[in-house]
Amino acid sequence: MIYARSVIEAVENECNVEEGKKTEVEGFFVCHGYPIAYIDSVVRLMNIDNKETLYVRNKTIDGHRVASISFSGTPYTYEPQGDFCQVLYQPEKQPQVVTLLDAC
Repeated sequence: MIYARSVIEAVENECNVEEGKKTEVEGFFVCHGYPIAYIDSVVRLMNIDNKETLYVRNKTIDGHRVASISFSGTPYTYEPQGDFCQVLYQPEKQPQVVTLLDAC
């Protein structure tokens, strides 16, 4: 829904992550039309009550933003496979969401 709104507002090609210049759609900061995985955004999108045990780590890999989202501080990875308990959110790649549950 956020991406669709980004297209309607013609900001789907923007990716400003600098403070004061971020592109905002429906209350979410976006990059190329997809919500950036900041902890407050993830809490809103996933409808989570308690964010104190939620861990979100963003990284740029090969020019694409990837977020590792977990309810455990360690271990985590940005690899799309392995024995981890986390979700990878990579909005500019396919698949956009990779669930790694082997270590849960």
